[in-house]
Amino acid sequence: MEAYIREHYEPTRDPVTVHALMRICRLMHDSVNALSVDDEVRNIGSLISNGLVRAVSFGSDLDQQLAFLVECRAAFCNIDPVLQHLVHSVNHVTVQLHRAASQSVAAVYGRGSGSFARACAAFAFITIPSLNGVFHRLALYLESGQVKCHFQPDAVQATQPGCLRIILRRRLACNAGISSDCKPCLKKSIELYSALS
Repeated sequence: MEAYIREHYEPTRDPVTVHALMRICRLMHDSVNALSVDDEVRNIGSLISNGLVRAVSFGSDLDQQLAFLVECRAAFCNIDPVLQHLVHSVNHVTVQLHRAASQSVAAVYGRGSGSFARACAAFAFITIPSLNGVFHRLALYLESGQVKCHFQPDAVQATQPGCLRIILRRRLACNAGISSDCKPCLKKSIELYSALS
């Protein structure tokens, strides 16, 4: 997989290549178990993210790109870095949709663009809660909310309070001053409140 990443710079959409990459990445994913060390999981996650998710692009066929991301989420559900990368990728797909809509490619998406954007939002807001890191979840909620607030502003506001309670509890658990552990917490809380305002 490392050799493929080094040698191939252009994204592919070839079904045979995509299937082979998916098969290799599934084998790597299935090798992760409870005894795997964090570095090994991180390395496998990086290989899957760079070797498969970034290496496959269906160009302007956003429906197929979303279907591919959904398949990846189902196949690699145990590795958080891959799930994080998938959320970033679906946000990128949504931005591509906004660009296509703003360039009046209405003939391609038409009325379905709102439904497609809601499908992308559902992907993100279903995937994000399955992540272990609270700060990763909060950062992805912020990113997804900023990308999708045009289509689903209520979804952003509905999913934030749980994360905020955890962040604020951690903030209150810190010593009297703001420790270095709490600075990201405080910054994310401020960003969240300004994004929701």
